[in-house]
Parts: sequence; structure tokens; C-alpha cells
Amino acid sequence: MGRPVTFNCRVDVVLEDKEGYIWAVDHKSTAQLLREDSVTPELEDQLPQYLWCLRQNGYSVTGIILNQFRKAVPKPPKRLEHMQQGRQFSVNKAQLTDIHTARTTFQRRDPKAYKLGLYNEYLAWLAENGPQYTRQFVVIKTPDQLDEVGANLLKQTREVINEGPAIYPNSNRMNCENCSFQLPCFAQQSRLDYRAELEAGFVQSEPYYIVRRRQL
Repeated sequence: MGRPVTFNCRVDVVLEDKEGYIWAVDHKSTAQLLREDSVTPELEDQLPQYLWCLRQNGYSVTGIILNQFRKAVPKPPKRLEHMQQGRQFSVNKAQLTDIHTARTTFQRRDPKAYKLGLYNEYLAWLAENGPQYTRQFVVIKTPDQLDEVGANLLKQTREVINEGPAIYPNSNRMNCENCSFQLPCFAQQSRLDYRAELEAGFVQSEPYYIVRRRQL
């Protein structure tokens, strides 16, 4: 008998709602927030593994909450070397600021232009479309999905103890964000008919190396 393989995790926060269901919460800092419509939180495996671990310990789990925080903090708008259109500060929409920081800067350091309304358009844009510094994703996980998480952990374990290579998802932001196989992957992780997704959305073609060999 070999040494046992253990799965250990440390969850940032565990919450219990009014219905008695358990949520695993994770806080992550990042240079770039995921898009609001990103499917990566649905596909990535770290938080579902936390949830699976909690369920194995008898907790009635229901989902995960991912809180993202941008590493950069809002900074005052850049002061221009030369005044432009009556303004002393940049209104470049690419700079990382927010409406509170920008308005305070304009009021205190360029009050004349602020009172004349020369920053109004930029401040309105910041209020509606300015850079975001936090984002939250809430993902429900069904018992079938958590069973699949456990099955994939078992495959990884067998690989670790040298029982041979195994096929299992390698989900992360880099792999998942722009992957063309998001729907089939989600279906497979949910124990649904992923083959139907493949047949509906993809056409199997000859391997490139065979096509290339024929062309030579």
C-alpha cells in the first residue's frame, strides 16, 4: 500500500444563506477583470473543488461566489503639460480613474474649468462607462456537476500515483476565456450530452498534418 493522497483547500469565506445552503466565496486580485458575460467562472475548477470538498464533509452546498478586485487603484487624471480647450487635466478615457477621484481633482486643482462645465462630458462618461475595479460572479453547482468534479479529482489522483495518463479538464482563465469548445465542455462537466453540442456546432475534418502531406 502506498501513501494516501489527500485533497486540502482553504476557502476564503464560507457563507450560509437563510435557507441553510452553503456558498464558497473566493476573493481574487487581477490585472484585468473578466468580462461580465465571461463563462470562465462556470468552467474553472478551483472553486468547484472547494465546494466538492465542503460537500464531502457533510455541508449542504449550492454554489460559489467569485469576487474580483483590480490590482490597480483609481488615480487622479493626468495633468497636461499644456492647457487644452481650457482644461488643465486629461480627459483620456484610457486612464484608470473613477468619477469620485476625477471630480475631486477637477474641483480642487482646476476649479475654473470645472465650474464652466468643461469636464462634464468626461464625468458623465465615467459615471456610465468608466473603468470597473470590482466584479462579482455567482455560479450555482448541481449535485451532478459536483460528482463530475469528484470524478476528475480521482483521475488526477490516479495520475499522481503513476497509474498512467488520464484525460480531465484543465480549466483556467487562459485556456477557457477564448476557447471555441466552451459549450461542449460545460455540457460534459454537467454530465449532459456533450456529443450533441459537438455535432451541432462543429464539423470534424482531417488532421492538418494529413492535409499538409497531401499538398506537398
